[in-house]
Amino acid sequence: MWKVYPPRPAGVGVSVINVKDPDGRDIVRDILSVARDSGEGWVEYRWLNPASDRIEPKTTFVKRVPGQDLVAYVGLYH
Repeated sequence: MWKVYPPRPAGVGVSVINVKDPDGRDIVRDILSVARDSGEGWVEYRWLNPASDRIEPKTTFVKRVPGQDLVAYVGLYH
């Protein structure tokens, strides 16, 4: 579940484990897998860019928060 989500504060506390990208890819599961298996890394997928209102490629950096059961991630559109 999101602890913080600046683009949509109403999403805080909502489970996102089953969120998929427009191609049906389980992106949250992929993000959690990178954090669990490597501690940090990159995940690429397609997502709705709120600035262009189009589905665009996005790359997200993922990092497990040391000593916490938390994952931080931030992405950028290509």
